[in-house]
Amino acid sequence: MNRTIPEIARVVLGVEKLPKHLVAPLNTIFTKTFNTAQKGPYSSFIVRNDRDTGWVMSTEYENLVFNALILMYLMPKPSDARDIIVKKIRNEPVERHLAILKNRVVNNFPLFFCFGIVEENIASIISALTNSEFNITVSRLPIPFKRDTLEPITWDLEQFDWAGLSRDYHCALSDFYAGSLDVARDSLIAMQTKTPMRLPIVDDLLARIARDMHEAEEVFHYLNANL
Repeated sequence: MNRTIPEIARVVLGVEKLPKHLVAPLNTIFTKTFNTAQKGPYSSFIVRNDRDTGWVMSTEYENLVFNALILMYLMPKPSDARDIIVKKIRNEPVERHLAILKNRVVNNFPLFFCFGIVEENIASIISALTNSEFNITVSRLPIPFKRDTLEPITWDLEQFDWAGLSRDYHCALSDFYAGSLDVARDSLIAMQTKTPMRLPIVDDLLARIARDMHEAEEVFHYLNANL
C-alpha cells in the first residue's frame, strides 16, 4: 500500500508520531522540490498529492525516504541532503557535497561519537554514494549508527559541549574496564543529567554495567550457598 512521506518516515524510525523537529527538514528535502515545475526530479516516484495527508510515494521507492533521513542526520543542512539526492537521481557527481560531509565528521567528531555514529559506517555511506551503480531511490544506504536502527535525533545541539561529554564517557569506560562498575555507573548517570537528550552510548554502557553487576551478584550468592 502506498504511503505518505511522513508515514514512511514514522515507520522507518519506529515511532507512533513523527517528531516535529523532523517535519521541516523532510519538507525541505521533498515537498519544496515536489512543488516546483513538474515536481522536479521526484516526478517518477510520486503517486499523488493528497490535499489532507500530503505527498503519497510509490511503495517501490520508499527507501528514498530512508536515505533522506540518513543524509539529513549527516549533512549540515537539509538542503545539502536534498542536493545529494537530486544529483544521484540525475547521475551527477556528488563529490563536492561529500567533501562537506567529511569535513563535518572531522570538526564534529565528539558529537557524532556521542550519538553512536561510527566512522567506518560513514565511510561505507560515502562509498555507496560515489558508486555509479548505487540507486538511491530503491537501495538503502548503510546505517551510520552503531545500533542497526535509525533514531529520531536532532542536530540542533551542535553548540553543546560534546567534547567534554565524550571525555566523561571515556573516563566512565575506563572505570568499567577496570572493574569499578559502581563508579562507572554513577558517572554515566551524572552524564545523563548534563545531556539535552538520551544518548545511545550512555544507555548501552549502562546496560552492560547492569548485566555485569547482575552476573557478579549471582556468582556471589552461588558461592555463599555452596561454600
